[in-house]
Amino acid sequence: MKTERKISVVIPTRNRKELLNNALNSVYSQTYSNLEIIIVDEKSDDGTQEFLENEASLGKIITIRNENLKGAGHARNLGIKKATGEFIAFLDDDDEWLPNKLEKQIACFSDPEVGLSYTGAWLVNVDQGIQYQVIPTLDGHVFSDLLIENKIGTTNTVMLRADVAKEMLFDESLVARQDYDLWLRVAQKYKIKGIQEPLVRVFGRKKLKRITSDVKNYELAIQVINEKFKNEISSLPLETQVKREAEQLFFLGSQALKAQNIKLARSYFYKSCRRKTQIKSLGSFIASFFGEKAVLNLRRLKK
Repeated sequence: MKTERKISVVIPTRNRKELLNNALNSVYSQTYSNLEIIIVDEKSDDGTQEFLENEASLGKIITIRNENLKGAGHARNLGIKKATGEFIAFLDDDDEWLPNKLEKQIACFSDPEVGLSYTGAWLVNVDQGIQYQVIPTLDGHVFSDLLIENKIGTTNTVMLRADVAKEMLFDESLVARQDYDLWLRVAQKYKIKGIQEPLVRVFGRKKLKRITSDVKNYELAIQVINEKFKNEISSLPLETQVKREAEQLFFLGSQALKAQNIKLARSYFYKSCRRKTQIKSLGSFIASFFGEKAVLNLRRLKK
C-alpha cells in the first residue's frame, strides 16, 4: 500500500478554547489520515493551555507556546518552521473544515508545478444568520489576475507545498493582508490550483475582536503591498490598474462592514463606484442604506 504523504496543519490560537475545540474536531474528522497538527498558542489565559496540554498528552497535537504577541503571521511562521510534512494547510481557531477537504486538496499537487491549492468556502455570518458560498475562479499561472483582486481568500482554504511555505513565509511586518501578500509571491513562481467546491466554513462573529478589525490596518497594508509590487502594477494596462483600485476600495468597504462601521463602508463602496462602476460596488452602496444585513443578502443572492 502506498504511504500517504504527510500534511502539517497549522492553527494559531489565543483565548478561544471552545471555538478551537470545534476547529480541532473538524481536523480530527478529516478523511485524510497522515496529519501533523501544530497549535501555536499565543499566551492564552482562558484554559486553552490546559486543554492543549491534554490533547498533546494523548498524542493528537504538537503545541508551541508563544509568549510574544506578534500576530497571526508570526504564529503561522512558527508553525511552518516546526512542520515536518510535505504540505502545509492552515486553519483559524474559529473556523472549520469539511471532512474531505484535505483529501481532495492534496490531489492537486500531482502536478509538480503547483505551489498552492485553494478551495471554495461557505461564509457564515453568525449574527445575521446569513451564509453564502464563494467558489474559485483562478487556476494556473494567475499572478496578473491575482494582482487585481485576492480571489484566493483566507488562509483557511489554502494548502502549500512545505518547501514553498518555508522559503517564502508570511511577511510579519504587515499589520494585515499577510495572506494576500504571500499568495502573490507564490503566484509569481508557481501554478495555483483551485477546487470548485466549498470545503471550509469561515465564520463571522461580532463578539470576536481581531487585530485586523481596524480598517486603517488594511489601508496601511495595501500601501505596503502596492509599493512591493509597484513595477508589476505599473506594467498592467491602464484600464486594469483602474479596476484594481476600484477592487481595493470595495475590499476596504467590506472590511468596514465587518467592523460594523456602515457609514465608512458606504463611503468606500461609493469611492469604488466612482473609480469604476461595477454591479457589486453599486449594489453594495445602495444596500448599505438599509443596513449590514441588506448588503450580505445581496451577496448571498448573487451566489
